[in-house]
Amino acid sequence: MPQRRLLLAAAAALLLACGCVREFVQVKVEPRPDGSFVRTVRLWKVDDDKDKGVLPPDTNAVANAAEHYMERIEDKEGAAGFRGTFYHTVPTDILHAGDTNRGAYTVWRSPLGHMAYYRERPPGRVDVRTRFHEAEASIDTLVKLTTTMARQQLDGEAGLDKLVAYLDGPFRRDLKEASFHLYAQHLQPRKAKDKDNEKGLIAVAALILELAEERGHLKAKDLPKLSEDKPRAEFLMQLIARRMERPLDAALRGKLALVGNAVQAKAAFEKALPVLGLDGKQFEQQMLPFTDTVLAFEIFPTHPTVRYDLVLPPEAELRHSNGTLDAKTRQVEHTQLLTPRPVSRMFFALWSVPDTAWQTKHLGGVVLRGQALEEYITWESALDDAHAKVWRQAVERLDPKQDLPQQLAAIHTGPVPVDEEVAPEEGARLLISALKRPKKMVDPLDP
Repeated sequence: MPQRRLLLAAAAALLLACGCVREFVQVKVEPRPDGSFVRTVRLWKVDDDKDKGVLPPDTNAVANAAEHYMERIEDKEGAAGFRGTFYHTVPTDILHAGDTNRGAYTVWRSPLGHMAYYRERPPGRVDVRTRFHEAEASIDTLVKLTTTMARQQLDGEAGLDKLVAYLDGPFRRDLKEASFHLYAQHLQPRKAKDKDNEKGLIAVAALILELAEERGHLKAKDLPKLSEDKPRAEFLMQLIARRMERPLDAALRGKLALVGNAVQAKAAFEKALPVLGLDGKQFEQQMLPFTDTVLAFEIFPTHPTVRYDLVLPPEAELRHSNGTLDAKTRQVEHTQLLTPRPVSRMFFALWSVPDTAWQTKHLGGVVLRGQALEEYITWESALDDAHAKVWRQAVERLDPKQDLPQQLAAIHTGPVPVDEEVAPEEGARLLISALKRPKKMVDPLDP
C-alpha cells in the first residue's frame, strides 16, 4: 500500500526533524513497619533528538502532584520533585489523560515479624468488560454502514441479499471473534523496553488468519494481493461477487468500481451515513472503541514512562512481585508505559520481615522467615481480638531453654475438653514444624 508506506515515511521524517519529547515519572517508596511510607516523586520530560537535557514537566501534572505534598525538592536538572510521608493510602499524584493513580500499603504485624503489601495502579481505565462491549458496538456500526452502502450501490443486483446476509452474519461474528483475540493481547502489560508485545501481536495475527481461512473469508495465498492498489481492488471485487454467488460481469464490475476509487468510495460513505443518523465526526467517534481499544496500533510509541523503586526494609524477603529485585540496592524496580490500552497494569510487592530479636529471645534463633513466616502471620492475623490476645500472651512466655514444642502444643486459645487429646493450634503447628527442620544458613534474598 503506497499511501501507507508514504505515511510511515513522513511520520518518521517528522519525528527525526522535530524530535521526540517523552515524559517520565519516577516514584521511590520507602515503606515502614508501622504502616507509613515515605514517597518521593519526580516528573520531567526529555527531547530524544535535541541536546536540551531535562525539560520541565507538564504544568497540570506538576500542579496535581503539588496538592499532595508539603515538601518540594529542588532539582538542578529541571525535574519537578516532591517528598512526603503517608499512611496506608497512596496519594493520587500521577496525572495522565484525566485519570490518576490509585494504591495502598498494608502491614500485618506479629511478635515474630511482619508482612507488608504495597500496590499501586497507574492512571488508566480498568473497565475491561465495558470497553470490549463498546468495541463490539463499534463493529455493529461498521457492519451497518457496510450493508447500507451495499444496498445503495448494488440496488437491484442479483445476489445482494446473499451478500448482506454474509456481512450481517458470519462476517460480523468472526470480526468480533478476531477483535476479542486482539483485545486479549492488548491486556498484556506494556513495558518500556519490551519486544514481547510485538511477538504477541504477530502470534495473534497468525491465529486470526488461520481462523479466516478455516471459515472461508480469505486465503493466505491471497494476502499479497492486498498490498497494492490494483490487485487489491480486483481481489475485493472478486470476493464480493463470490459472496453474491454470481460472476463478476461488466455490470457488477461497474457498480463495484468504488473499491478501487477513493473519490467514489468517499461519496458512497457520505451517502450512507444519514441512514445511520450520523455525520462523519460522529461516525469516527463511534469507531474509537474499536480503533483505539482493539487495534491500538502503535508505530512510534511515545507514552509516558513510569518507574517505581520500592526500598525493602532490612532483613525483608520479597515474596511476590511483578517487579525485579536488585540484590545490591535492595530495591524492587518496575517500569511501564502509560498507554491507552484496555487496562492499566498495577505494580505490587509483598514481603515478610522476621523480628530477629524477638525470635532469638523466645525461640532461640530465627526459625520463621520467608514463606513459613508469611503463612504464620496470615494465620495469626485471621484470629479475632480475643483469641489473638490469648495467643500472644502465651507466646510471650515461651522459653527456649525449655522444651519449645511441648510449650507450643500446650497453648490453646479456646476451651479444651477434659481428658481428650487436642491437636496443637495451627500457629503452634507451624512453629513446631519449623523448629524440627535442620538448621541451615538462609540467604535473605532467597524467597
